Amino acid sequence: MNKGMKELQKLKGIGEVLSRRLIESNYNTIAKVAAAEKHG
Repeated sequence: MNKGMKELQKLKGIGEVLSRRLIESNYNTIAKVAAAEKHG
């Protein structure tokens, strides 16, 4: 498990699979996830 995945897993509801998918989508820090716009 890399450092980025471990950092994202500090967020509630983010596990190993979701953190990997976020990193693959270039959301590799908590700040980037927080700054993302809600879609839908």
